Amino acid sequence: GLRRGETANSKGSPVQQLLLAVFVAATYVALASISAAVAYSPADAWTVWLPSGVVFGLLLSLQRARWPVILAGGWVGATAFAIGLGSGPLASAGYGFIEVIACGAAAFFVSRLTTLPARLDSARELVAIILGGALPLALIGAALAAFWHVADGGTTGAQTFRIWAL
Repeated sequence: GLRRGETANSKGSPVQQLLLAVFVAATYVALASISAAVAYSPADAWTVWLPSGVVFGLLLSLQRARWPVILAGGWVGATAFAIGLGSGPLASAGYGFIEVIACGAAAFFVSRLTTLPARLDSARELVAIILGGALPLALIGAALAAFWHVADGGTTGAQTFRIWAL
C-alpha cells in the first residue's frame, strides 16, 4: 500500500528518475571528494564520510517508490569515486554495493519504526533514525567493508571496521 506522501505516480517520469539518479551520483562524488580532502586514512575507510548521509537522508525523506533510483545513484556515485581513487572495477562495484546495502537496510529498519517519509517532527522519529537507522548503517557498512577489504587482499580488516563504524 501507499505510505504517507505517496501517490500512484510517486516514482515520477523517467526523466525525473534519471535526474534524481544523476543528482544523487554527482552529490555523492562531490561529498566523497570533500571527505577525501579532510579525512584520508590509509585503511579502506575514512574518519569522515559525508555521502552516506545524502543517500540515507533521501531514502528517509522521499517516497519509497523512489528508493531504487536513489540507491542506483548512490551505487553509481560510490563506484565512480572508488574508480577515481584507482580501485579496479570489481572492487569499486563492491564498495558501491556496500553503500547501497547499508543505506537501504538502515532506511528499511527506520521504516519499521516510524512512518516515512520522515518529517523529524517528533522525538520518536529522531530516535528511530538514530538507533534504527544511523547505528545499523554504520555497523552494516563497517562489517561489509571489512569483509570486502580482506577479500580484496587487504590486511587491515579490524582497522577498516573500526574506522568505518565510527
